[in-house]
Amino acid sequence: MLGDRPSLASDDHEADTPRGRELFLREWVPGVFSTRGGDGLGPVYNDTSCVACHNLGGPGGGGSASKNIDLLTASPVSVSGSTTEPEARLGLRGASSARSASLARDERVRSLIASGRIAPPETPPDRVPLMAFHDGFRDFDSVVLHRFGVDDEYESWRMGVVHHSVSRQDQPARATAMGTGAVPRAGEKTPPPHGPFLLSLTQRNATALFGAGLIDSVPDHVIEAQTRSRHEGFPEIRGRAALLPNGQFGRFGWKGQGGSLEDFVLGACAIELGLEVPGHPQAAGPEGVTGKPPGLDLSAEDCVALTNYVRSLPRPAEQAPLSPDEVERIRLGKILFRGVGCAECHVPSLGSIKGIYSDLLLHDMGTSLGDRSVGRYGRTSKSFVEAGFPAGPAAFQGGRRALLGPSRDEWRTPPLWGLRDSGPYLHDGSADTLEEAVVRHGGEAEPTAQRYAQLTARQRRDLQAFLATLVAPNLTAPNPARPAPAEQRNR
Repeated sequence: MLGDRPSLASDDHEADTPRGRELFLREWVPGVFSTRGGDGLGPVYNDTSCVACHNLGGPGGGGSASKNIDLLTASPVSVSGSTTEPEARLGLRGASSARSASLARDERVRSLIASGRIAPPETPPDRVPLMAFHDGFRDFDSVVLHRFGVDDEYESWRMGVVHHSVSRQDQPARATAMGTGAVPRAGEKTPPPHGPFLLSLTQRNATALFGAGLIDSVPDHVIEAQTRSRHEGFPEIRGRAALLPNGQFGRFGWKGQGGSLEDFVLGACAIELGLEVPGHPQAAGPEGVTGKPPGLDLSAEDCVALTNYVRSLPRPAEQAPLSPDEVERIRLGKILFRGVGCAECHVPSLGSIKGIYSDLLLHDMGTSLGDRSVGRYGRTSKSFVEAGFPAGPAAFQGGRRALLGPSRDEWRTPPLWGLRDSGPYLHDGSADTLEEAVVRHGGEAEPTAQRYAQLTARQRRDLQAFLATLVAPNLTAPNPARPAPAEQRNR
């Protein structure tokens, strides 16, 4: 094994479940102190409960696009105006043109420097204008742009961010970095010139948590074996394991940034709800941390109960056909699923786990689905690069081929179990239908998408009929709570 996977989890999952369920459903309130001495919801947050974003198909399911997480990313551009990355595909919800605006005003930067709020000696000078915009840019290239804040001025500040990031489609030039007022590097008498930055908004859709305990139990050697799989007839497929700075293999998250269920759950508490939990400080607002809460919002025991509740969520199952005709359609659909190449990444079984339809590896999905927010984001840990892990290239450690930080075009293969009740689809919830999600696959999966497109209309319906059998646990009819596509996309 690459390393131990320490956990707070209790062996008595059933005893923890009622308490954990109560915490999963709890509506948190800003400023209301918990029994542990915390400060409740915030100071910034995306919603008021776990179930608010995980409810499609029942508590623990996915979320509609209206609950998407917004990520704010700053990307440097060259003097010529082109980004330092291969493609300048910036914007909200897949917009094709780059959009930017001033990241900071000179007066604001100078006032924050004078007050000692930003730019300590160790802060790189080119981070100064970014930090004036959001303190999270001190350590990260991407930060969560939370939907709500307890500060009365947060909403208007956030509206300005969204406006500057997405409204100027006809002027995609670049954000202006600080000239005067920047802090010079040690030994320099004048500030060095700084390149400009592009500011972009991207999104993440809340994933279903059904069967998460089984995913957490997948041994390292099973994931490692998938990296050595031979894809006869599909040479373009070349999945790689996400190797985290702590030596774990990534199992959770769109980019494989979560190595254990405990880390995934507690990180969500801290980042999405703004709760202070052991080992995960609550998310900070754009001005940075102004004070630490006197205590925790969730104790270690609470965290065990909550994690074990999520661990106990049942695995999805395939819905049984209701007629002989349906049996045949689903049988043919499964054959086509394998024949076009879907099963090369969405493997039906992983180790002893049946029906997961995922290899849990990272795959290159092409620039059309690329996302500038790579690796981890938020205020709870350093990025892969800062931890000494270069982003992108494969590497060998202890004989294991693994990816040290995902590239912008790489995504973890999402498990397809429960697929029917987990829409909208893709990492940003921008695909309303399964067919749209399939045909938008690029990179390694582009030949598979082309083979799918070449099927007859009847064959595509058969394949979709098979996918429609992958339902949330204990659901035998369409989810009545599932919002309509227009609401799902929140366009």
